[in-house]
Amino acid sequence: MASEMMSYYADKKPGAKELLEGALYAVEEDEIFHRVKILALPDHGESIFYNVLVRFIDIGKESDVKSHQILELPSQFHSLPNQAIEMVVCRVKPADAEIEWHPKVTRAISQKIRGLQHRARAVLCLGNTVFVDPMVRVTQMPGTKTCINEYNVQTEILKTGMGVNNPKHLDFFRAAFQDGSKDGGHTSSDEDRRGIYESNPAASLSLHENGEPDGDEQVVSSDETVCNDLSKSLYPQVVWYQTCDSVIVTVKLMNPESQRCNFYTDRVVYSGRVNSRSYRADLELHQKIDADICHWEMKSNQPVLKLVKQQQGHWERLIRSKNIFVSYDMDHVDDDEEDKSSSCRLFVENIGEDSCYLKSESGSDSD
Repeated sequence: MASEMMSYYADKKPGAKELLEGALYAVEEDEIFHRVKILALPDHGESIFYNVLVRFIDIGKESDVKSHQILELPSQFHSLPNQAIEMVVCRVKPADAEIEWHPKVTRAISQKIRGLQHRARAVLCLGNTVFVDPMVRVTQMPGTKTCINEYNVQTEILKTGMGVNNPKHLDFFRAAFQDGSKDGGHTSSDEDRRGIYESNPAASLSLHENGEPDGDEQVVSSDETVCNDLSKSLYPQVVWYQTCDSVIVTVKLMNPESQRCNFYTDRVVYSGRVNSRSYRADLELHQKIDADICHWEMKSNQPVLKLVKQQQGHWERLIRSKNIFVSYDMDHVDDDEEDKSSSCRLFVENIGEDSCYLKSESGSDSD
């Protein structure tokens, strides 16, 4: 279709003689011709130049275009179905009972996801609209079949402060869809869908790729996302820093429930639940701790574990083996410097994923 439209407009570009709301036209953008549907016409009076709100029906976006840029669309291009698919992210809705998402939310999420591979589970389809839950950013570790869920789009929307949880979202749409089916009707048109929207559930978000992982892929998580087997526990993100006599470990979960933390001489096991999902961190420690006097508490709505070292001194790393979800808490590097003493004198040397440090035995300024 794009090739045929390019050929048609190569020799002539007939401007639209009359603009009608809901009608189809063509617009050239970046040397490509797109089919557009006029959504709204302004009251322009006798002005010749004005902006018109249109939807690019084959790529999904809505935008203002100048009236003189709108071209007539030949009838042979009218019958082809819309090529864009609307992806609606479930279980979130605009705050303050607003009907539309604030442009800041749309812009922030669009910039974050554009051009990146995501995966989503389709839970409901209404015509060209697909409702997805969840939608996550996925990357694959080089040379392995392990995929990492970096973030959950629903969570990113909530972080803007302009959205709230909508736990009954899917139940509402399924009920509306079933009621429509019983009545012998359908809910796939724009008008029908608008009738069952209590609030616009989400901005239209395009997916580079969606679908479930292959059967032999393992999906782990560094955020409040899901894996392909919801019965399994997810590994939370863990950050740590140390003093001469203890190690402070923060589990990056907000307001977890059903928490447990077991301390052993060479191991710490934490578990908790967030949004009905289980998380578990099993840390095989690089050196030994005094399990009897270790403890944990909630700080800033996150669990913080204090591990008391059996022997004072510097730990080269927290755990025996490298773990992509365990990293040094860079916010406390300066605190560690201030906590130096003659018996535990440290300086930072090439902090990497292993959080490697060197111990300084000398007290001279040249060191």
